[in-house]
Amino acid sequence: MSSAGLLSVIGTIVEGTTYNVGIRLRDSDGLTGFNQAVDVISFTVGVQHTPKAICEGNKLPAVAAACGQSYATYFLASATTPTFSWPITVGGILFPTPTYNYNVRNNATGSGTYTTGALTQGVMTITPTLTSTGGSGGGSVSAYYTIQYRANTGSAWSQAVDTGSNSIGAIQISASTGSPGTSTKTFSILGEYRVVTTDVAGEGCSDGSTIQLYVDFADATYPGNCTGPL
Repeated sequence: MSSAGLLSVIGTIVEGTTYNVGIRLRDSDGLTGFNQAVDVISFTVGVQHTPKAICEGNKLPAVAAACGQSYATYFLASATTPTFSWPITVGGILFPTPTYNYNVRNNATGSGTYTTGALTQGVMTITPTLTSTGGSGGGSVSAYYTIQYRANTGSAWSQAVDTGSNSIGAIQISASTGSPGTSTKTFSILGEYRVVTTDVAGEGCSDGSTIQLYVDFADATYPGNCTGPL
């Protein structure tokens, strides 16, 4: 660090890596007297925070699809969910008109005026989750989900591509009593996304189990640290 307080890097910094810089208050002679660590500044090279609506996650996990129902989550610029064309077929699996629709921007409830639920910067995770509790027979339930992408409101939907360059098709998740089913995918291509599911079905639908299917999401780089743009 220079006498003017400019911090310079010696060597190579790696994109996506978090670095910590320690801050200390020290007596002016630099040797004796007061010398106290006061803070640590952390930064991640090259990665921005996602919009707050995404970082803050699902605000209505209790609103979930049950047996015979389906679910959709929309990461849109708008707080209004348009009427889309259903059903759609992906990989031979039919996805019906969703029973429940969750608009990420519309359901954001933190401080400030939210302006988008789309991925305008950063990297996000999407985690469809299926749970089964309280059943007497231990039967399982399952559903398929798919994730689609469009660059903006005027573009057509296509299959989303994750950070591993994998195109997301129809993926099945299953759950039984006490054993939830989850599947997490990570995305960095900027634009709008939607997650849609089939109806929940299986033996667990008839043994008294409480079934919940919903979608959670987060900032992949800074989970819980929601300082990105509204």
